[in-house]
Amino acid sequence: MKTFIGIRTEGGCRVIVDGAPLDPHFEIRYHSPDGFDWGEESIGAMQLAAALLAETLVNKQMVEAWYEEFMWAKLIPCKADRWEMTSDVIIDWMIAETKKLLADDQQQRKTHTIV
Repeated sequence: MKTFIGIRTEGGCRVIVDGAPLDPHFEIRYHSPDGFDWGEESIGAMQLAAALLAETLVNKQMVEAWYEEFMWAKLIPCKADRWEMTSDVIIDWMIAETKKLLADDQQQRKTHTIV
């Protein structure tokens, strides 16, 4: 399990993972060369979402598929100047979201079944 800590200062936002600076993972997405952000819709929040998921997941296609949704669910609502999150929280969120999608899909199939 990894622990992420976000800190907003007058000099900007920084995020560390297990004591080291979080890699922005520009190989996944190159949204913000100026760094991370949270608490509002921004390219910095998009970069942070991609980086957090890239550090948590092995499958880069899953990172691509989920990072924007993660930004809206977890990063934009966060207004704190300091926060902590674990990789387990990210995985638990993804599992819950996947279950919702599967339940929606199953419900749609039921309403579209031709007998």
